Amino acid sequence: MRLIMILRHAKAERGHGKPDHRRTLTGVGRTDARQIGQAMKENSLIPDVILSSDSARTMETATEMLAGLGVSVPVIALRELYQCEPDEYPGLIRAHAEGAARPLVVGHNPTVEEFVSAASDREVPMKTCDLAVFTVTDGKGGEAGAAGLRLDRILRPERRE
Repeated sequence: MRLIMILRHAKAERGHGKPDHRRTLTGVGRTDARQIGQAMKENSLIPDVILSSDSARTMETATEMLAGLGVSVPVIALRELYQCEPDEYPGLIRAHAEGAARPLVVGHNPTVEEFVSAASDREVPMKTCDLAVFTVTDGKGGEAGAAGLRLDRILRPERRE
């Protein structure tokens, strides 16, 4: 069974004059990313490749998530994921994760939330470091786009109030 996982980056610092592309994670963001990695391990959700926006916060999310997961997985930094549209995800996955049984995309809102909601046929709020796990149902590895996916679950880090 092929899965596609979509992860919104973890909590990032405010810009304070820093270019948006260079914003890094907060301490809470790093903790949340490690927690989501641990939750993925507990649920046997081990990606075989990670496609990440090339922004500092998404790359750091991938690194911290992998630390929590306890495995080494190739991470491909893609500028295209920084400001793409939700309907571009399937093509980017096909182009950069050909043959992967469990690709993981690390991206940004609003794209992540819009993609997950469209693929689920309902509104699905995606807070920082939330992970959507889809089963590919079209038998073609996701070529049909969001219509060929079934949302199985959302994993969330423990939230601190």
